[in-house]
Amino acid sequence: MQFKPFTFLLFALLPFLSFGQKELKIIEQEKEMSIGTRNAYVVDIPQAKLKDVVNDFKKYIKKDAKGKLTDEKGEICLLGAVNKNISSMPFSIFGRFVESSEGVTVSIWVADGESFVSSKLTPDKSIAVNKYLKDFAIEQYKQAVKEELENEKDKAKAEQKTLEGFVKDQKKAEGNIEDHKA
Repeated sequence: MQFKPFTFLLFALLPFLSFGQKELKIIEQEKEMSIGTRNAYVVDIPQAKLKDVVNDFKKYIKKDAKGKLTDEKGEICLLGAVNKNISSMPFSIFGRFVESSEGVTVSIWVADGESFVSSKLTPDKSIAVNKYLKDFAIEQYKQAVKEELENEKDKAKAEQKTLEGFVKDQKKAEGNIEDHKA
């Protein structure tokens, strides 16, 4: 019986190994957008819903901006976005979103003047865009997990009520049995 400690350890660690958080990784790649193929920053946000991500992204990029937000053919564009970490001057930001069974993939393009931000051309701005997108993705992931937690709590409450009903019925049945015995 040497395997008992190993088996116990395996079953004890299984929940932690199988339900870990997914890492939010920003990938820089060339992607097609409304004005051609440009350098984009892409992240997958697990468990998120497309509608929530799009609405929150609009609010996120609009913060402190004076430009007009447009949404054409599934591409959100804001000319005149403001973020001091990315640029001291207003810049343009474009975003596209794709929903899958895993969550939502967010792609953004940032144009500072005539050129698009990339790690090759503007490494300092690239780091700032990376952080900008990662901060957004983390917040969206937190909201998705919080929503899932609330749904699971509601399911647990419903199951608890069902269980209480069964216990009540069992006690009633036991009382009836005792009455019939007497």
